[in-house]
Amino acid sequence: RLLYSPGSMAEGELNEVILIGVCIKTRFDKGRLSITGFENRPDPAAAGENNPDQKPATRFKLPPLPFTTLTIRKSVILIKTDDREFRLPFSCRIKKSTAPGATTDSLNGTLQLNPRGNQIALKFTLPLTEKKPAHLELQGNKIELSDFADILGRIEGLQLKGQAAFMATSELEFEPLGFEKLKARIEWQRGKLTYNNFHIDNSRSTADQDTPTILSLNKDEISAPWQLKINRLALAAPLSPTLTDIDISIRQESGTINLQAYWTTRLSGDDKSKDLTLSGFTLKDPFSKKWQLSAKLDRQGDYNASLSSPADNHKWQLQNKSLSISGKSPAIRIEAHSQKPGTGKLNWQVSLDQTLIKDAANHLSCPLIKASGQAEINSANRDFATSTLAAARANCECRKILLNKKDLGRFNATLRQSGEKFRFKGRYASKFIKELKLLATGEFGFKPDGRFQARTTLNIPACKPAEPFILGRLIPAAGRSTLNGTLKADGQFTYNHADNDKLNGALTVELNDADFHDPEKNLACSGINCRITFPELPSLQSVPNQKLTFNHLQSGNIICDGGTFAFQIERDQTLLLEKGRLKWCDGNVETQALRISPTIDHYQSTIYCDRLQLAELLQQLGQVEAQGQGSVNGRIPITWDNGKITFADGFLYSTPNQVGTIKIKSGNTLTAGLPTNSPQFAQLDLAREALKDYQYKWAKLKLNSAADELILNLQFDGKPNQPLPFVYREEVGGFVRVTSTGPGSHFQGISLDINLRLPLNRILQYKDLSTILK
Repeated sequence: RLLYSPGSMAEGELNEVILIGVCIKTRFDKGRLSITGFENRPDPAAAGENNPDQKPATRFKLPPLPFTTLTIRKSVILIKTDDREFRLPFSCRIKKSTAPGATTDSLNGTLQLNPRGNQIALKFTLPLTEKKPAHLELQGNKIELSDFADILGRIEGLQLKGQAAFMATSELEFEPLGFEKLKARIEWQRGKLTYNNFHIDNSRSTADQDTPTILSLNKDEISAPWQLKINRLALAAPLSPTLTDIDISIRQESGTINLQAYWTTRLSGDDKSKDLTLSGFTLKDPFSKKWQLSAKLDRQGDYNASLSSPADNHKWQLQNKSLSISGKSPAIRIEAHSQKPGTGKLNWQVSLDQTLIKDAANHLSCPLIKASGQAEINSANRDFATSTLAAARANCECRKILLNKKDLGRFNATLRQSGEKFRFKGRYASKFIKELKLLATGEFGFKPDGRFQARTTLNIPACKPAEPFILGRLIPAAGRSTLNGTLKADGQFTYNHADNDKLNGALTVELNDADFHDPEKNLACSGINCRITFPELPSLQSVPNQKLTFNHLQSGNIICDGGTFAFQIERDQTLLLEKGRLKWCDGNVETQALRISPTIDHYQSTIYCDRLQLAELLQQLGQVEAQGQGSVNGRIPITWDNGKITFADGFLYSTPNQVGTIKIKSGNTLTAGLPTNSPQFAQLDLAREALKDYQYKWAKLKLNSAADELILNLQFDGKPNQPLPFVYREEVGGFVRVTSTGPGSHFQGISLDINLRLPLNRILQYKDLSTILK
């Protein structure tokens, strides 16, 4: 439709042109959009008259418009690519007018775009003659980004979701083309962005989940810097920090770009958000850190950049079920600068103060950890943004490692880049045991799909202290007890981001030909050999059937000539004693399976005795000099309750149909403390003489406990091998001792029943044993 009047026709233009159903065909190819029929034309006047080789400058110029108003309705822009065609519905109204007091015409217009049901409005004012900037206003509300998934998907690795609203005003200069002023604001809500390995997730369930990401861009004048501010960006796993108060300033002067940026990273420590979850550890409390970035880049690609974050009083703490790792906010500084064409160098330093690793009973601390390193930067295009690291190297040192305020030693490590991976070597030197060294080697890096992986090998070469190590230096409860032997260990650890951030490891520890001695408890064990394998670190669960053996054990008068224990350390820190076997009194003692837990104070078990030499048993338990031939067998139930051991109905008996002999020389202890004129003394005096050389058909030994005493009941049936210096007197109704010249008596058979009471507490504390007869 063409609207006109005689006056407008006389001036050579129409009042209004109305177009309905217009189709504008465009093509998008190699990053450029072209419109059929509209091209930028060269201006010959812009070419240098004295320099014919100089190419003419390109100037944007509108042709004369033969109308006052242009209206387009129900129209579409077709954007064609190599394989697809996209439709963009639009309508617009453009009006040529002269503002009051102005000497030139301008175009005022409104362009309404309706991409896939969304609405975007553009208002503009464009001067036609004078060289003044164009004024633009752009606005869009509730733009559903998922509606454009197929278009955004054409950028490989890009995924964008959420709802966006934006508003922008600008002053646009055409000669030269650039923004004189710009003010823009974008609100992005419930959004997710993924581009290759970079992830932003603004849709996570947090306390401020309804707060949109707001991006504001300002440029006050053509010579002013660009100012970009972002209120918050929530990066996705694995660390999932939130970046807040982002403030970026970009200024271009004489071909040099200067950038200044400030922001704060925050890990919320919210159990629901799971901001940091690595190998079972979570961040206990919120942790914030401020950052500053300065960079300068010139046209030739030379650059200088510095990223820093100072130390402050903020503390961080990682926590799992039983362990916490904490420390003060680290000081971090990274500097990068270009050198010769295509290369650069990066230097970095990190220091950690008061790092503490703590469980329920112990704490391991490092007052200061320092790390520094260098790396070469390669970039064939001298583009800082696409530079890659090469030949990186670093050093890390911790001069003091404290366990419960005791200095354990020092640790240092070096790191080198090897291709796409980084390799490191570390060394720990013990302050307690000079011969003990721990060596660590490994590598880490990113797989082709961008996922992080790491591998570490630990090794303690076989070492033996020059002097026995005093355990109390590490464990106060161990007192002056010592341990000496050959120690070695081997372990491996792997970490794979693709495996649910899981840390996997295995460790084997061996102790060979070791000796243990506790002088306070009169306890000594020699020839100790033990090997423990933990196949699923960090879980401290060993494989079944681990072995501990020893050659000799002495506790007071109790002596074992060797033993073997099979055990397993279980996942919940319990010890499963699968079976045990001790060589005691020339026989064997075997144990039942028993599960020992730190949370349980009551246990019941039974030990089984096989062919214990009776004479040796009495000599060790009763502190008497005994000899003879003959063994006993049986079982002894044992109860442990709140640190006390009791015995109930323990029973040992001699081998049936096997005659034995017993010779107790120091039998005076049986009658110690009794009056010589008492009936009990006469009976036990007879028993003492009989046991000096006694042949028995059977023997029984019962064990019980009462209060703090162990009660041993000895029963024999047999006869003495020699005449006894006793005769029977009717007037006393019993046997009385005769002089050495007397004939004595031959006993054809005599049964003995003797009770010994032993101080159980002193037995358990490995003190000297004594007997009291009642």
